Amino acid sequence: MFRTITSLIFLLLISQALEAQLFTLPDTPGDDDKEENDTINQYNEEGERTGYWRDMFPNGQKRYEGNFEDGEPVGTFTYYFPEGRIRAELIHLPEEEPVQATFYHRSGDVMGEGQYIDQKKHGLWRLFTETGHLVKKNYYHEGEKHGVWKTFYRTGELKEIVTYHYGEKKGEWKQYFENGNKRVDAYYENDKLNGKYEVYNSNGRKVIEGYYYDNLPHKKWTHVADNGEIEKIVVYEKGEKIQEDVYIESEELFEDRDDGRPFEDPYEDIFEDIF
Repeated sequence: MFRTITSLIFLLLISQALEAQLFTLPDTPGDDDKEENDTINQYNEEGERTGYWRDMFPNGQKRYEGNFEDGEPVGTFTYYFPEGRIRAELIHLPEEEPVQATFYHRSGDVMGEGQYIDQKKHGLWRLFTETGHLVKKNYYHEGEKHGVWKTFYRTGELKEIVTYHYGEKKGEWKQYFENGNKRVDAYYENDKLNGKYEVYNSNGRKVIEGYYYDNLPHKKWTHVADNGEIEKIVVYEKGEKIQEDVYIESEELFEDRDDGRPFEDPYEDIFEDIF
C-alpha cells in the first residue's frame, strides 16, 4: 500500500507543455519561407538574423512571426496553433530585461504567464484552466524549481503546497481536501520523503501515522479506521517490513479510506496536445 510519492500528473503535463514554449527558430530560411521581394527571413552582413522573420506549418498557416535586430529578437514574437489561433506571445524587452511570456488555450483564454531569463523560466509562473481558474503558482530560479509551489482547486481553495530548493523538494509538503481539512502532512529532504508522514480523512481524523527514510517506510506505522479503531501496526526498517500486528481483519471499514496516494488530478487532460 506504500509507494514512493510522485509529482502530480498535472504538474508533469503542464511542465512538458511549457518546456516547449520557445518553439526553436530555424537556422536558415527555406525556399518556401521567402517571398519574391526577399523582405523576410533575412541575414545581415555578419550572418545575423535581421528584420521580419516567420515560419510556416505544412498546412500554410504561420507558426511564428517576429523581428530581429543584430541577431537578437526584439518586440513581440507571436506563435500560433496550426489552425491559426494564437498560442503564445513572448515580449522581448531591451537591455536584457526578462522576456514576458503569455500562453493561450485554443479557446483564446490565458493558459499560463511568466518570465524568462536566458530562455529559462524565472520567477513566478501562473497556470490557468480554460475557464480562467488559477490552478498553479510555481516559482523558478533560472530554470530550476525554486520556492513555494501551490496548487488550487477550481473553487480557489488550496490543494497542495510544496517547497523546492534549486530543483529539489525540501521542507514541508501538505495536501488539503476541498473543504479545507488537511489530507497529507509530510516533509522532504534532498528531494526524498523523510521524517513523519501523516494522512487524514476528509473529516479531519488521522488514519495513517508513520515515518519515511529516503522515500522508504521506516519505523512504526499505525493505521486507524474511520471509526477510530486501530486497524494494524507495522514496523519497517528502511523499507523492509520486520513486524506487523493486525487488530481488525475485516476490509469493509477501510475500502473507501484514503491511503495518502496523490490526488487524481481533475486538470490532467487540459493541456494535452497543446504544442
